[in-house]
Amino acid sequence: MVGNPGRRAALVDAGVEVLAREGARGLTFRAVDAQAGVPVGTASNYFRRRPELLASYTTSVRGDLEEAMEFHRTAGLPGGGEAVTVLYLAMLGVLLEHLTLPGGLDGALPGVGVPDGLVERIVATVLPEEGRAGEAGARRRSAV
Repeated sequence: MVGNPGRRAALVDAGVEVLAREGARGLTFRAVDAQAGVPVGTASNYFRRRPELLASYTTSVRGDLEEAMEFHRTAGLPGGGEAVTVLYLAMLGVLLEHLTLPGGLDGALPGVGVPDGLVERIVATVLPEEGRAGEAGARRRSAV
C-alpha cells in the first residue's frame, strides 16, 4: 500500500462520488481512478481489494457523520442528542439503501416516494410533536 495520505484521501473522495452516482455495482478501481483524475491502477496501489476500498468509505462517512451529529447535538435541536443520532442513522441507512439498491425502497412507506418526503416522514415518526409542527409549517408555506 502506498503512503501518500493526500492521494489516498482524494481516492476515497472520488470513490464516494462514484458510489453515489453509480451505486455499488459501478464502484470499480478504474471508475475511482477516472473520477480522481489519476492514472489507471492508482487506486489498486492504495487498496488491495474492493472490500478494503469500501471499508475506507465507511471510515470516511462515519467521520463526517460524527462531525455533523456533534454539530447538531450542540446546536440544541429538539429531542436532544439521542434524537439527533437516531435521525442521522435513519437517514444514512435510507440513503445507503437507496444508492445501493435503486428502487428497493419504492413503496416501503405508502404515499411517500424515495427520497421525496422521506426526511419529513422520519422526523414525524421519531419526533411526533416536531413532525406535526414541521407539517403545519410546510402547509403554511405551500398556502402562501
